Amino acid sequence: MPTPSASWPSSPTPTRGRYGGALEQYGTSGALPLRTWIDDPHRNLHLGDTGRLYSELAASWLWVITGGGLVLWIARRREGSAKRKLRATVLPDRSATGRRRTMSFHGSVGVWAALGLFFLSATGLTWSTYAGANVTDFRASLGQATPAVSSAVGGEHAGHGSMQGMDMGGSSGKGRESADVGVDAVLKAARAEGLGNPVEIVPPAGPGTAYAVSQIQRSRLEKQDAARC
Repeated sequence: MPTPSASWPSSPTPTRGRYGGALEQYGTSGALPLRTWIDDPHRNLHLGDTGRLYSELAASWLWVITGGGLVLWIARRREGSAKRKLRATVLPDRSATGRRRTMSFHGSVGVWAALGLFFLSATGLTWSTYAGANVTDFRASLGQATPAVSSAVGGEHAGHGSMQGMDMGGSSGKGRESADVGVDAVLKAARAEGLGNPVEIVPPAGPGTAYAVSQIQRSRLEKQDAARC
C-alpha cells in the first residue's frame, strides 16, 4: 500500500466513497502496467505458461549457441601477432572485400552481442519455471536466500495489528488484546527504527499478526531493511 503522508490537508477534497478501479503494480519496484507489459515478453512472450516454457528452452540453449559461435570465430583469428589477432576478433576488417568482409562484420558484431546474449540467458533462466526453482533452492542451500520478516505476533501481544504493550488508548495494557494502532503510528515506529522512504506497509492479515514495513528502494543494498510493528 502507498506510504502515508506525514501531514494531512486541512480541507480534503470531497469524495463519493465509490470504488474507481485499481492500477496494478508489478513487484516491490512498483512498476506500472506499461513496464509490466514490456517485462512480460522476457518472461513468457505474453503466451502464459506455454510461452514461459518456450522462453526457458530458448534461454537454456542461447548461451550454448553463443559460446559455440565465439569459439569458432576466435579459432579463425590465429594469424599474426597477439595485438593483431585481438583487433581482428573484436573489430571488423574494413579493408576486406566480398565474403571476407561480410564474415568480419558478422564475427565482430557477434563478439559484442555475446555479452548481452549471455546476460539475457542467465537472467531468463532465473525467471524460468524449472531452472528458476533450482536457482532458488541452490541459493537457499548456500544460505543466500533473502531474509524475510515474519508478521506473526505471539504471547500477550497477539492482537490484530498491535504495537507491543499498547492498548486501544495507547497506554500499557498487558494481558489485554491490543487494538489496531493505525498506519500513522506504524510509520512513526518504522521511522524510529531507521527505515526511510520509500517504504511498503502491509497491514495485518488477521489476529495474531502485525504490520510489516519494508523499504522498497533497490538501488542500494542497505536500503532493503524491514521491520514488524
